[in-house]
Amino acid sequence: MRVEPRSTLRFAIRFCLAAAALLPLGFAHAQTDPADDSLRLYAVNIVQDPPQPWPGYGIYLGKGLVITAQHVVGSAARTKPNVRIAGMDLPARAIREGNFEHVDLTLLSIDEQKLPIYLQDAPHAAV
Repeated sequence: MRVEPRSTLRFAIRFCLAAAALLPLGFAHAQTDPADDSLRLYAVNIVQDPPQPWPGYGIYLGKGLVITAQHVVGSAARTKPNVRIAGMDLPARAIREGNFEHVDLTLLSIDEQKLPIYLQDAPHAAV
């Protein structure tokens, strides 16, 4: 069975055109996926005093708790961390501090009453 080069070329061109036409649909779905937006609620910035030239990140767990890497905060008593969440800077205090060698985690607490209502005592947040 011999395949005509012309029909193979036609098939390849049609396939590429169809794939190119469907490509934007995949990107549109990825950009509007509600799961991606819901995760942004929980991503926070950790800001030290004095400010550092690099950003620090953490995760809002709900109920006023934020977990981050210990090396991001350093010694909370010395760095006086703030948590930047929902466009606000809130002072934070350390509940538990790990040490860099063993447990590189720190649990911070912020005043939940100062958060927007959609972040206060979020029932779907895991603590």
